[in-house]
Amino acid sequence: MIELLIVIAIIGILAITIAPKLLKEIRKGTVAKVQHNLGIIRSRLSLDESLSDEFPDLANEEGRNITELLKAYSINPTPPFADEDGNSYKESSEIVDFRDNTGGWYYIRKSGEIYANLPDGAYTKDDKYEIWRNGSNSVSYDFTDIDDFTTKAASNIDGWSTVDGNRSSITSNPYDEYTIESTVTFTGDTAGYGIYIQSDEDSNGYILQYDRGYAKKQGGALIIRKRVTEDAYDKDGNLKYNSDGSVKTKINEGAETITLAKTKDNEFMTENWWEKEHDIQINVTDSTTDNSKQNVEIIIDDTVITNDTTIDKSDTDNYTGIRTWNTSNTIVDVDSVNITEL
Repeated sequence: MIELLIVIAIIGILAITIAPKLLKEIRKGTVAKVQHNLGIIRSRLSLDESLSDEFPDLANEEGRNITELLKAYSINPTPPFADEDGNSYKESSEIVDFRDNTGGWYYIRKSGEIYANLPDGAYTKDDKYEIWRNGSNSVSYDFTDIDDFTTKAASNIDGWSTVDGNRSSITSNPYDEYTIESTVTFTGDTAGYGIYIQSDEDSNGYILQYDRGYAKKQGGALIIRKRVTEDAYDKDGNLKYNSDGSVKTKINEGAETITLAKTKDNEFMTENWWEKEHDIQINVTDSTTDNSKQNVEIIIDDTVITNDTTIDKSDTDNYTGIRTWNTSNTIVDVDSVNITEL
């Protein structure tokens, strides 16, 4: 009898402590799902802006059958929610030309702007964290309670897809000028991790590497690398081919390397620093002197690592994400990745 009471008490304690946390994470996942869908829609509308004379009639002002049109723009329903007054709203994929915060999407055809037609805090009840009103152009991915970053962990997060091997995942970035913010902890005396600054869906592009293996004898370095897909050759210099006759390709991970900071040259980059939790901020803005370039500023824990690095501007859909390598003795804990339009 006493044992039963103890078990009941333990279950009660677990329910009190774990259930609210689990519910919070589920709600955050719902927010991330809506944000990701919003990012995809905006990305496709952005493409329209450069290819078409006008934006599509997503709100069906002309009264036509637009089922296929909505499918082409990935117009998925927003999940059900209850507002602060207790009014419940069902899931909705309706697109309206005015905001009433009842679910679905608010679309301004003239400018091609689209927003979730939701009140702030619709899912989390936190109107400072979860903002849907005009001007809230950001995408947030929460990695809380995921320990080692692996393909399996990343692919369980809405919106992420895996690329190039088993320790790399990317997600769409709908913005031309943006800030990437991530909180990451690295453990290990070799290898490292990277944050994709700008990438296509095959991970070609630029990556910030937090790299203990680069300049290893000097303690590691922070670098930016340009990754490019190239034809693959054998040791005799002959092209390699796939079974279907197509040319094999490989990613050149070091087509261009920009060294930002080496351990030996910076007193703050101690052994403890390498294994501390870091808040990393990457700001990407268009160059004011060359429209084919973008400027990159990188800040780690309020320390400016670079503010004058230049990269080529991408002419494809943009992606960002996390990559790790040589993980046999390496642990990379990713708390969150946030992408905000500048």
